[in-house]
Amino acid sequence: MKATDSKEDLNLEILRHSASHIMAQAVKRLFPKAKLGIGPAIKNGFYYDFGIDGTVLSQNLDRVQKEMRKIIKEDLPIEKEVLTKEKAAKVFRQREEPYKVQLLEEIEDETVTV
Repeated sequence: MKATDSKEDLNLEILRHSASHIMAQAVKRLFPKAKLGIGPAIKNGFYYDFGIDGTVLSQNLDRVQKEMRKIIKEDLPIEKEVLTKEKAAKVFRQREEPYKVQLLEEIEDETVTV
């Protein structure tokens, strides 16, 4: 976000970013072996890259949307945590998330939010 962006723009970006995390959680619930890639908010919405063997995610969008609605109704807290890159990499390795580890290697900062 830029300093010139409005509060509405900021709120929309936060909503989209949160929706991408909820979608990732829904996909992981439905497809536990799915690997998480990057999932940013973008100008006209959000997206998430997944690595899923043998599953065509586009054919399962209805299931993912239903699971997202279920997660939202659960009213789970969304917590933001700041970790060193080293600690974040350890967490993602333990969760068997190689794409997340790879993304960390591209970040220059010593700390990241997860």
